Amino acid sequence: SLFYSHGSPPVFFRRDHILFRDPKRRWVGQTLTQYLHRYPEAVRQQVVKAICDLLGKTLDWFEWPAIAIDMLTRVSDPRLWPLVARWASLNRGAPLTPRLLELAVRAAPNSIPLREAALSCLDEAIPDARWGDVIQALLPPVGSLDPIPPRVVGWVERHHRKFGVRFALGQLVLRGLPMAREWALIWLSDWWSERTANFILEPLARIAGSPPETASFGVEWIKCGHANAGMLIKLLLRSFGRDVCILESGCAWLATTPVSDKTWTVALEHLVTSFPNDPRVEKAARTWLNTAPAEHGSWQYLWGELWKAFPKDEGLVERARWWLNTAPAEHGSWQYLWGELWKALPKDEGLVERARWWLNTAPAEHPSWVFLWGELWKAFPKDEGLVERARWWLNTAPVEHGSWQYLWKQLWTTNSGDESLIREAYQWLATAPKQHHSWAFMWSDLRMIQSENRELDELGRRFLEVTAPRHPGRSMVESALAFGGKSVVLGLEPLTFEKPEWAIRWIQRVGGDRSQTDLAATHSLGLAWLNSSFEYRLWASVFLRLWPVVALRDQLVPLGEAWLRRHPDGRRADDVRAVLAMRKAGEEGGQSTS
Repeated sequence: SLFYSHGSPPVFFRRDHILFRDPKRRWVGQTLTQYLHRYPEAVRQQVVKAICDLLGKTLDWFEWPAIAIDMLTRVSDPRLWPLVARWASLNRGAPLTPRLLELAVRAAPNSIPLREAALSCLDEAIPDARWGDVIQALLPPVGSLDPIPPRVVGWVERHHRKFGVRFALGQLVLRGLPMAREWALIWLSDWWSERTANFILEPLARIAGSPPETASFGVEWIKCGHANAGMLIKLLLRSFGRDVCILESGCAWLATTPVSDKTWTVALEHLVTSFPNDPRVEKAARTWLNTAPAEHGSWQYLWGELWKAFPKDEGLVERARWWLNTAPAEHGSWQYLWGELWKALPKDEGLVERARWWLNTAPAEHPSWVFLWGELWKAFPKDEGLVERARWWLNTAPVEHGSWQYLWKQLWTTNSGDESLIREAYQWLATAPKQHHSWAFMWSDLRMIQSENRELDELGRRFLEVTAPRHPGRSMVESALAFGGKSVVLGLEPLTFEKPEWAIRWIQRVGGDRSQTDLAATHSLGLAWLNSSFEYRLWASVFLRLWPVVALRDQLVPLGEAWLRRHPDGRRADDVRAVLAMRKAGEEGGQSTS
């Protein structure tokens, strides 16, 4: 029997059939389901089975859908799928049928009985937003090659002028159905001012070749002052560029909408990007920067856009100093803001002091730690405080960190012969994963210092044993071992990265006829060169030579973005910007509307 008591869940004893004695009482099932998370697993499974049995025997129970929905929100049990399919097929017009089907199809998107029942129900379904939710559950993901179910298209076509079709129609637009664009424009001609019309407008603005009517309807909708219009303003600016009508409606929306609107800063960011010199946009951005908390995700972006339009502006300098003094050291954009000020105010005492604080505070795994240290190191070579902090980093940073060899080499250049650095290098080689892109370079650097060392030779042979034949660093280690310690790597030694002719020799090398192994090693060496400094004259040329190597893209993208921040007008900067923009456009192409 079942035992009920106030304040505690019902407890199963022996005869679970007691559950079926009075199926007219809703509390029997709901009391059990609300306590499922508190049962021991064995009891929980027993309760789920009992409720599934109850649902299977009482399809005419008036509380059936309420109990089934409660179950679907708490458990994912395959026994529920055929039960839901049967009940929905018998109760197509019931108010809770769409909610029941939506939950079940989302939980089991590949269940054939469920999908067939849901699609069959669409033949008689009214144009209601709840059925639109069912359709969204039935649709393949955006960008998928799977076809859109014909019954879904038929339901939208029959009702494309009805208000309740908006969510489903917007999803068909996103999935590139040609007819859906026409239906969407017809729908907007009747409903463009409605609060949720953005669920049609945003998909239209996202797709390639957005019809010009999208901008007209979108501007009018923004003028209505609806909440969350910032995303549409962003999408319209992306699709239609510097349109004055979008600017006017966007500025009016910013002026009348509370800053607390979750899309307010989205609109401001993209208005600043498109119209940084418009006095209304500039004023809104400066006001926001003076009041927003330092931890806000849009702060550094808006400051950066204004900084491009008004470089060395005293107000922006002052506000950036405030941000650097307020934001936590772990913030991902700390180095970016500091770096922008550093370019405008080199060797500024306040910036030097704050950078030293940051190096003493930020965690070693912060992706910008080595970069910022390197900037100070260029300005103050051999500075004892920087040497000390670099030694701390070498002993603290994860061995997987991509910049370990670079930082070690910077210290070695000014402290050659330091035995402690040699010991740290050996320790790193022994513990770092052999697949690390700098392992062979670190080994080669150490090999040039100690050309005859059994421990080093053994580490090199171990590297050759565990790495794949096409590993980019193998030829470097093999050649050094084969030639008794004389590095003949790629014909580029003994040139150092700092030599101007290094990049020229590398470009000649990568353009020649090489074996796949040799070419991979050349690519790896080029990547290491890019990592070593952003100040080389031919940096962009080497970057662009490496860009076609798809396997390196994930490493090249952040390097290219960082280089552009430092050299927005540098040699071949437009070419670097273009390839990064193409990559970004490809990634965004498959995103769905919010």
